[in-house]
Amino acid sequence: MQSKLIPVSHWTYSTYYFASISIYAFTLGYLPLHCEEIGFSAAQIAFVSAATNLASILASPSSLQLAHSFITPRKLLGIFLSIALVAYLPLTLTENFLLLTIAWALCCFCKRAADALVDAQAIRAATAGEIEFERARSWGSIGFVAVMFALGALTDSVGRSVIIPAGLLIVFSTLLVSLRMRKYLRAEPEPKKHEIEESGTNPTDNKYRARFIALLLSVGLIWASHSMMYVYLSLYLDTLGWSASQISLAWNIGVIAEVIFFFSFKHWQNKLSLKSVYLLGIYASLLRWLILYYFDDFYILMASQVLHGLSFGAAYIASIRLTHEILPDRLKDRGQGLLYGFGVGVGSLLGRFHAGYVAADI
Repeated sequence: MQSKLIPVSHWTYSTYYFASISIYAFTLGYLPLHCEEIGFSAAQIAFVSAATNLASILASPSSLQLAHSFITPRKLLGIFLSIALVAYLPLTLTENFLLLTIAWALCCFCKRAADALVDAQAIRAATAGEIEFERARSWGSIGFVAVMFALGALTDSVGRSVIIPAGLLIVFSTLLVSLRMRKYLRAEPEPKKHEIEESGTNPTDNKYRARFIALLLSVGLIWASHSMMYVYLSLYLDTLGWSASQISLAWNIGVIAEVIFFFSFKHWQNKLSLKSVYLLGIYASLLRWLILYYFDDFYILMASQVLHGLSFGAAYIASIRLTHEILPDRLKDRGQGLLYGFGVGVGSLLGRFHAGYVAADI
C-alpha cells in the first residue's frame, strides 16, 4: 500500500523555491559575464545558453518518468541535487569551453530534474488544500530579485571572480534545503493497479489529449515570445538611451508584478475560470508586444513592465493548474514534466533561434 505523505509545510516549499529559483539570477544575469571574462566568444556564450535550454527540454519529462516507473521521488531528489553539485565543481576549476559547457549542462539537467519532482508534489499538495502553490512559488521570484541585487553588489565591489563561487553556494543551499523537502515526497513505488484498470480504451481520452496538446502548443509559443524578450529587451532599452539602473528597474518592476500576481492568484481564481486566467495571460503578452512596437516613451515602456505579472504570472500558474485539471490522475505528474519541457525548453529554444535569425539582419 502507498504510504501517506507527511503533512506538508508551506514554508518548506517556500524555502525550497527561494533557494532553487534564485539560480536563474546567476544563469541569466551573471554566467554570461563570467564566460566573457574568461575569453569565450559571443557564439560560445550563446552555445552555453542553448545547452541550458536543451537540458531543460530533457530534464523534467525524464525525471518524472523515472519517478513514475523506477525510483521513488524521495530518492531521486537527493540523487539529482548531489549530482548537480558535483557537476558544478568543474566551473570553479576550468576555463575550457567544452568541459565547462558539458559540466554546466549536466548541472542544469539534474537541477531542473529535481525541481520537477518538487513541482509535481507541490501541485498535488495545493489541490489537496495543504499549501497555496502560488504563494510558495512567489518566494522563488523573491529569491531571484534578492540574489540578482546581491550578486550585482558583490560583483561591483569584489569583481567578477565572485560569480562562480556564488553560483556554487546557490546549488549547495538548494541541496541543503532539499534535505527537509525530501520527506514530503513519495517514498514508496507507485502502485500500478490503477494503470491496469485504466489501460483500456476510454472515450474521453481523445478529448483530454486534444486539450492538452493545444495547451502544450500555446505554452510553447508563449515561452518563445518570452525568450525573445529576455534576449533583446535590455539591448533594445539601451539603444533608446536608458541607463543601466533604469533597465534594472524595468526588470525588477516586472518581477515584483509577478510576485503580486502570485499572492493574489486565489482572488483571480475566485472571479475567473482557469481558462480565462490563462487567456488573460496571452492577451497581456500580446498587449505588451504591441506597446513595445508602437511606443518608445520612457514612462509608457516602464509602466508596461507591470504586464509581466499577467503575461508570465497568469500564463505560468494557469497552465500548471490546467495540466492538473485536464489530465487523469495517472498522467498528472508526467504531464507537468512535458509542460515544462515543451514550454521553457522547446519554446524558449525556438524563440532564441528566431530572435537570433531576425536580429542577424539588424
